[in-house]
Amino acid sequence: KRAITLNYSNIRAFPTNRPVLRDPRKAGEGFPFDYMQVSSIEANKPLFVSHYSKDRKWVYVYSSFTSGWMKANEIVFVDDDYVEFAQESESVFIVKEGKAIYDAEGHFLFQSRIGMRLPLVSEDDTSYTVLVVSKYKANEALYLEAKISKEIGHKNILEYSSKNVATIIQEVSKTDYSWGGLYGQRDCSSTLRDYFAPFGIWLPRNSSKQSKVGDVVSFAGLDEEQKTELIKEKAEPFKTLLYKKGHIMLYVGIYNDDIIIFQNVWGIKTKSWGKEGRIIIGKPIFSTLYLGKHQSDFDADSSIIKNLKSMNTVIN
Repeated sequence: KRAITLNYSNIRAFPTNRPVLRDPRKAGEGFPFDYMQVSSIEANKPLFVSHYSKDRKWVYVYSSFTSGWMKANEIVFVDDDYVEFAQESESVFIVKEGKAIYDAEGHFLFQSRIGMRLPLVSEDDTSYTVLVVSKYKANEALYLEAKISKEIGHKNILEYSSKNVATIIQEVSKTDYSWGGLYGQRDCSSTLRDYFAPFGIWLPRNSSKQSKVGDVVSFAGLDEEQKTELIKEKAEPFKTLLYKKGHIMLYVGIYNDDIIIFQNVWGIKTKSWGKEGRIIIGKPIFSTLYLGKHQSDFDADSSIIKNLKSMNTVIN
């Protein structure tokens, strides 16, 4: 059956909120790396619902980018009229993060998030009226209109201009790092997925799949100098992704002859007396491909440039 999310929610690998955290004494394990967390998902996101858990507390869902378990009270089933309207109407893309969205009576519905898209009903000089979904009675869909300021939303996709790129990067940078989008935050791949969404660019959910979108250039067999030369020659600022196993980054350009990237990163790997560790960053940053190089206990084997696998340009 077709459904929609009511609020920002988590999609889980199994129908439980209990985390699976590995040995916290190991670098890159323990909190916040909950292996039950598949992804987060924003409010009013379309879903297909496959089946319930035995106790009907959870539903198994398919979104446009992943699948897994959600709590049954976090979704509501929608009718064919809504589905048709949502598919055929113009869209309002959210361009401001964390703004409260209210219905016509002033009741809070949910917060705005970059990457969110809502069906347009009408507009005036200062705002858009969009169709949103809540629920009432026995979990029945309640269709409401909400006004969104034109400072928060944009009708149809954004032009890929330097001004708009700067705006969206600033907005997605307002959330810190968290694995799988736990606690309302983002990880590396969801940051880039949401960054590209207002420009009408769809990306898969995880870093390995994102690295295969568009024109892909492999770094297999190349040393650090050769990788650097190839990036400087072929990468396009704010359009090219750089990938290493488990992590994805956005190429920004060249500054003082250094390659600059934008990334949402948990930390810098360290090694002291053979013991691995982390210097925690936990937020989106701009950096070079030699992040951590000047730390006394930096693990040189883990440097970004050394471990780059490929780059891919997602916009022509």
